[in-house]
Amino acid sequence: LLDLYDPTRRFGTTDLGRLAGLVARARVSEGQGLAILSRPLRSPLLEAQRQRLKRAMPQARWFVHDPAPATTRGFDRPYLPHYDLEQARLIVSFDEDFLGVHPDRLRLAGQFAERRQPGPDMSRLYVLESCPSPTGQVADHCRRLHPAAIEQALWALARVAGVHDQDGQDSPLVRAMVDELKDHQGRCVLMAGPWLSPQAQVLVHRLNRKFGGLVSYTAEPEEAGLEQLQESLADGQVRWLLILGGDPVMESGGEFDLDELELSLHLSEFPNQTSQACGLAMPRAHRLESWGDQRFYDGRVGFVQPLVEPLYGGISDHELLALLVGERLSPLEALRRHYGSRLDLAKGWLSQDQPTAEPVEAVRPTTPAEEEPLLLFRPDPNLVDGSLAHNAWLQELPRPLTALCWGQPALVSTELEEGQHLALATQRGQLEVPHYRLDQHPANCATLYLGPEAYRLRRELWQAPVKMQPGQGYTEVVTTQHHHVIEHELFGEQPTESLYPEPAPGQVAWGMVIDLNRCIGCNACVVACQSENNIPVVGAEEVHRGREMYWIRIDSYFKPREVFMPVPCMHCEHAPCEQVCPVEATLHSHDGLNEMIYNR
Repeated sequence: LLDLYDPTRRFGTTDLGRLAGLVARARVSEGQGLAILSRPLRSPLLEAQRQRLKRAMPQARWFVHDPAPATTRGFDRPYLPHYDLEQARLIVSFDEDFLGVHPDRLRLAGQFAERRQPGPDMSRLYVLESCPSPTGQVADHCRRLHPAAIEQALWALARVAGVHDQDGQDSPLVRAMVDELKDHQGRCVLMAGPWLSPQAQVLVHRLNRKFGGLVSYTAEPEEAGLEQLQESLADGQVRWLLILGGDPVMESGGEFDLDELELSLHLSEFPNQTSQACGLAMPRAHRLESWGDQRFYDGRVGFVQPLVEPLYGGISDHELLALLVGERLSPLEALRRHYGSRLDLAKGWLSQDQPTAEPVEAVRPTTPAEEEPLLLFRPDPNLVDGSLAHNAWLQELPRPLTALCWGQPALVSTELEEGQHLALATQRGQLEVPHYRLDQHPANCATLYLGPEAYRLRRELWQAPVKMQPGQGYTEVVTTQHHHVIEHELFGEQPTESLYPEPAPGQVAWGMVIDLNRCIGCNACVVACQSENNIPVVGAEEVHRGREMYWIRIDSYFKPREVFMPVPCMHCEHAPCEQVCPVEATLHSHDGLNEMIYNR
């Protein structure tokens, strides 16, 4: 919602005239020299338009780039795993933050919460993770380990469970997991994070086949990616490049040269490094400004309906592709043509399940590597792959566990002074970044959330060998974790007497209960409250001073044990607006509620 009304969306040009010449020349050459770069296609309509373009311009090439893919590796092709937690009695997560950054986390969180009600069928959760996460925080048993140690534990579990016969390091935790897997045969879900090795993901697949039955897979298309596009650019095979969303210049660490192209166009909702590097930038219609469709993670197709007219003259991906094939169709007309009689806007979605497939193993499990210093690249809990860095709500929203905001310092467990720079050197390059000490973080590795700094050091997808040493600089790290800390007990305070008579107690007592067994500490309620009540952001400097505008918050505690505590809005018991409103639009009811009369 904040993105929709953001005035920085007014940039570039909305004049499609410059594309007319491109379309004419591309048709003559049957698309030779034309390249399109996009995110993975989750729109059936967009996929259909892509096929139309391929028929009209068979020589045109389409590239797909996903900086944070959720697909599994180690099989004959990419697959998306689908977890059914509704029936699961036991969940074992090997470095899969399915409640935090998984693309299907909303559905998984709902199913997980339903199974956390006390009773004989309550699920149990084991987590082994390399970076502290909300999933690990709510687990019944959690171990934070180096990625190599996680794979060694997985190897040991597979050996004890009879899935593999090679040696592995046994432990009481592994024995306990195997015993529970046997006790709940057929009602188990084992997960492997996408950053685990292909061999580890194959092992988890085998364990699910033996103990689970609640995990299915859908095949993803194999697409040429950003590296192949860069090779084509270097070879001079591309003359015209159209980029649909994203920020490949940032995501390539600045190694994306567009200077030699005849035309480079970026369709983007916000100006970024790519729109600045392209010769032509066009504002992209927000999803609340245009018709469209979307294939969800579970295979259903939903329709996207606009709520407002385009505010800044943006166009959608559908309109741009229609122009390339010589069609003048609005997105709604394109939807009606594609779905025909199946289009039912009253229902809003089509049940169109994706056909599941059984992955074909392409690698054999081998002994995991020894522990070495690693730099871990992980999706940001708020900014995901860094593409939401323009959103002030998400920048100021404290991240789970660390309460960090307005920055992406490296997470480590070193003894350095908080904020001191950490010098990181990978095969890609070297960089100094501020660090945040997180005692729960495994030793001998550091975590960088995906963003400009991470992309400058990133060559491997999820982790890289690194040399770490103290740097020279210092940057204040902004976090709300230390706000409102009472370090000493307060003595001698005397309550003041009120000038107002104490109201008689009502017959109704209002209260609220939060089930901490089902809350996952995701902070969604915090940013929702900010949106609902129009709470302003104040920026990094003011937050560092201790100024917080949020009405509710999620506090994390680590001693004597690790828990988080939602702190609800409490000021309505003594709301200041009740005392000053000249028209009594807000008043205090006899039973203690802050009542609003909106038509005043």
